[in-house]
Amino acid sequence: MKTKKIIIILLFVIYIAFSYVANSNVSMFKYSEFAKLNLYDYTNRFNASTICDIKNVNYYDRRYSNIFREFDVYYYNENKIICYVTNLTDVDKLIEDEKITNTSNIDFKKHKFNLPIDKEEYQNFFGDDFTKVKQEAKVIGKDANGYSKFDISPDALILLTEDNNIISYAYIDNRLIDTRDIMNKKYKYYTSSERYSDIDIKIDYDKNGTYNKYKLVEVKLEKEYKDEDN
Repeated sequence: MKTKKIIIILLFVIYIAFSYVANSNVSMFKYSEFAKLNLYDYTNRFNASTICDIKNVNYYDRRYSNIFREFDVYYYNENKIICYVTNLTDVDKLIEDEKITNTSNIDFKKHKFNLPIDKEEYQNFFGDDFTKVKQEAKVIGKDANGYSKFDISPDALILLTEDNNIISYAYIDNRLIDTRDIMNKKYKYYTSSERYSDIDIKIDYDKNGTYNKYKLVEVKLEKEYKDEDN
C-alpha cells in the first residue's frame, strides 16, 4: 500500500513537470505530440499550478494566486500587459467591449484538459479537494453589464493581452475552483518601476458551494496586510 502511494505521488510530480514544460493541451505522456505544441496555450500549466496551490492551501496562511506568473509575464519589460478572465459564453462580448484584437488568429476556443482528478488511481491523493464528475455550468441570467450569471462556475478562460492584443490564453477547469467572483474582469500587470495594484486574487473556501470546495476571489492587499499585522 505504501509503495502504491509513492507511485501515485511520483506520477503526479511527473504530471506537474510535463505540464509546466509543455505549456499546452498536449497529453503529458505522448512525447511524439510535443512537436504539435501550440505555444499560445497555457491550459495545462494553469491547471497544474491551480492543483498545486489548492493542495497547499491548508499549509500556508497567504493563499494568493498570481494569474500572470503562469504566463511567465515576469520576463516582459513592457507595462501594457493585461489579463482578462472570462468564459466561452461571454468571450465574444468581452472582446468587443474591451476592443481586444487577435492578430495571430489564435483559436483559443479549442481546448482539452488533461487532468487526472477523475481517475480512480488518483482519488486517494486528491481526496475531497476537487469534484470528480464534471458538470457543465448553466446560464441563469445576466448581470448589470450584460454578462452571464451561472448556476455553478464555468470553465474560466484567461486571455493574456499586450497592447490589448491576445498573445496567450489558458483555461481553468471548473472542477478545480469556482471563478465566478473574478469573471469578466481585467487585471493589469505592473512592472517593478510602477506602483503595485492594491487588488490581488486569493484562494478562499467556498462555504456556500455545492460543486467546488474553493473559489478565487478579489482581495484588497492593504486590508490583508493590516489583518496579518494584528
